Amino acid sequence: MHKSRPKFFIPEGLPPGDIKIAFSTRLGGVSEPPFDSLNLGFKAGDKHEMVLENRRILAKSLNLDLRDLTFAQQVHSDNVTLIDKSLVGAGNGLSPLSLPETDGLITDLEDVGLVVLSADCLPIILIDPLIKICAAVHAGWRGTLKRIAAKTVAEMIRKGAVASRIKAFLGPAIGECCMEIGPDLFEQFSTVFDLGPVTEKPHLNLPGINETILKSVGLLPQNIESTKLCTSCRPDLFFSWRRDGQTGRQGALVIRSSNL
Repeated sequence: MHKSRPKFFIPEGLPPGDIKIAFSTRLGGVSEPPFDSLNLGFKAGDKHEMVLENRRILAKSLNLDLRDLTFAQQVHSDNVTLIDKSLVGAGNGLSPLSLPETDGLITDLEDVGLVVLSADCLPIILIDPLIKICAAVHAGWRGTLKRIAAKTVAEMIRKGAVASRIKAFLGPAIGECCMEIGPDLFEQFSTVFDLGPVTEKPHLNLPGINETILKSVGLLPQNIESTKLCTSCRPDLFFSWRRDGQTGRQGALVIRSSNL
């Protein structure tokens, strides 16, 4: 039995229709410390059966079937994969399929959930509500430096999406308040983004930089929504690798479902 009902953050700006988005927290699962309790990541060091049960809890709580959810083997890349029928269910713990070296998922299929995991990195959900194409992106500092969000938008446009229609939802991630970086990394980012002058203790604003990236490829400011929740500041709600070291993973999910 899990300790409590799972808690999710559901974007307020989601247009009416058949698309569901949810950002999970660490609450409501069966894993023991330091993975307590809704850890969704197999690679964090938790027991496999605990993670699988947590994924079942996640799916059931959202009235979904775990077999319909697709996960990537995230490696902080800028690789984006189109999920067709042959890849549905990859990485979910039930299917033999896997998606190695992928940090962006796109689909226009109905009843196919896309999930990315994080524990400080920024999860981004993208949708074109007119043609019902959805994407889930895992953007840590490496993926952000490679502009994975922009590459995902480009792939969506190739599938018929229009940038000015795309809505973006930025989930919980480590905030600028807690993401101190070294001068070398600051210099790398400064060659790509306007970060201003270097300070004695530079910090990186992952959500802010990705919002800038999305605007640069045509997304409208009013179509970008952020939870503005820092994973490191909220141990009561979120896993944080920078804060805790060994820890679990929360998830960001999007699905176009006929059951909504």
